[in-house]
Amino acid sequence: MLTLATAGARTAFRRAAAPVNDSFAGVSGFDRAIPFARELARFARAPGPFHLVMCHPGHPDAALAALDPLAARREDEFAALMADTTLPARILHPATRRDAASRIDWRQIAAPAAR
Repeated sequence: MLTLATAGARTAFRRAAAPVNDSFAGVSGFDRAIPFARELARFARAPGPFHLVMCHPGHPDAALAALDPLAARREDEFAALMADTTLPARILHPATRRDAASRIDWRQIAAPAAR
């Protein structure tokens, strides 16, 4: 499903000179009986140089919990990320330039259906 949802994205990002990941992980079962830290360790196995891990950490409130049955898992994800002291060094921190020529025009990357 994720592959279908992102079809053509790599080409569009590269056309816009935007960085792209070369590996991906993070599809969770959202089972709170399985610690997210264990899932995170599995997601980090054999990553490529530009590995992307999908997660949705946060502090859900009652309004979000009423809308999202997975809201409680967001706190588990946040806690696991904050407990991983090696994480900041492993996150890509690209240098940014303030000149307009170096900025990504996100309109060029919009999905074809949105154009």
